[in-house]
Amino acid sequence: HTMTYSRIGVYTLTGAAPDVTRQASEGMLPILKRQPGFVDYQLVTAEDKVISISTWQTETQATEGSKQAAKFVAEQHTPMTLDHSYIGDVTLSSRS
Repeated sequence: HTMTYSRIGVYTLTGAAPDVTRQASEGMLPILKRQPGFVDYQLVTAEDKVISISTWQTETQATEGSKQAAKFVAEQHTPMTLDHSYIGDVTLSSRS
């Protein structure tokens, strides 16, 4: 089992969840897929929160992915604000 790293961003919605999902699908996901070390991306909406989970081969790649995500959110005026951002080791995954 190769260790991977995830970047988890927790955001508060300031607009409509379907708009955020569309922007992530059409804009964020293609950007992340082009980054070295990209493994997976998930977006979870719950009440007024959006949880963004991207998985990477290395911690450095996860950090760079986080920068790309922040740049996209700022440039696209995505209707959400960042509450917390974490990068950590994936210690258990059903994918492995």
